[in-house]
Amino acid sequence: MNSDQILTLALFLLALTSLGYLIPITLAHPSPQLVLALSVELLWFAAWLTFKIYRLTSVSGKAHKAVIETLVETAVETAVPQNSLFSGFMKTRSIFRNSLKFALAAVWSLMLLDLSGFLLAYFGFNQLSSKIYTTAPVSTLFGLNAGFSLEVLGGAYVESKNWPAALPIFNEIESIRMAHYGPTSEKIVALGVDYGDLYVKMNDLDKAEASYKNAVKLGDQTLGERGTGRGYTRLANLLTSRGKLQEATLNYEKALHMREEQFGKDSAKVAETLFAYSVLLDRIGDHSKARAVQERADKIYNRLKSGAKTQLTGKGEFSYAALYGLGGSLLLGWLLFGRRGFLTGMAINMLQNKLNRLGENARDRNTLELLKKYAGKEKKNY
Repeated sequence: MNSDQILTLALFLLALTSLGYLIPITLAHPSPQLVLALSVELLWFAAWLTFKIYRLTSVSGKAHKAVIETLVETAVETAVPQNSLFSGFMKTRSIFRNSLKFALAAVWSLMLLDLSGFLLAYFGFNQLSSKIYTTAPVSTLFGLNAGFSLEVLGGAYVESKNWPAALPIFNEIESIRMAHYGPTSEKIVALGVDYGDLYVKMNDLDKAEASYKNAVKLGDQTLGERGTGRGYTRLANLLTSRGKLQEATLNYEKALHMREEQFGKDSAKVAETLFAYSVLLDRIGDHSKARAVQERADKIYNRLKSGAKTQLTGKGEFSYAALYGLGGSLLLGWLLFGRRGFLTGMAINMLQNKLNRLGENARDRNTLELLKKYAGKEKKNY
């Protein structure tokens, strides 16, 4: 198996794995965006597979491969002595290919482990799924939370308002985080806030309030002054909606202090809390302070929006550069490996000279005829 075949196999396995995640997520939350993403993925996979099959069976595909093999073999035979560094190069090349195969097998095994846990959870086998995620937290190798793919599935159920399916996923995520991070970690604090958000959407406000209060209490114990500004903000929002305005005010002030300390006074997190706080201030009749808080939030949002536009402009320039690079690579490939390409003509000449010098052999003759057919030069003599 050469390097190109190894790369092809790796892309094939990656596409299959991607579909293994994307199909259940789309079924869990069949939004237009996810349906479109799945359709594009399936079309891309079908087109890529068709192209690879065509390249394996078509004259041009075989010719491109033959050109490369001929150039490498001929260069080795004519320019590199047999007892030179070439033997070391070939050994290194063999080691590289074997290492590539081993790496591909290892990565594929890890991907299958994570995918198996994901699919087991999707089909309701949460205990077995939890054991896989806990034993092999593959996502942490990429700097993500343990059980990250499970979080995506839970989010899909929440977006579809499928609460009976979402709750077991949240419970499984909790068991995974308990095992991996411990019961007093920042991850458990964040999950407590997520539970509160879920109960709010389910309109179970008593459980939501209890979840938020447990989260901020654990956050204070675990994280100190950093606490959980998100948890305090969500709790204050809920208390405001339930008419507990004095308690809500205290929680907004705590949230502002924590978020300003952690993210800076002009961050989006601070603006979120300021905006919600202004609603409470307006409700209790402190309209002047409400306007001042609202204006501060608006200034932060406007500044962030202007910065986002600048970033988008940079991305657009990068996209044009990538497009030009792709066009340039296609043009270069055509100039080198096309029917009249420079390397195609060189390979034909090398093969003809080799046959004239060393005599006929079936392998080189067949390769030469293939390249002549590809280049449209069957009737020419060399």
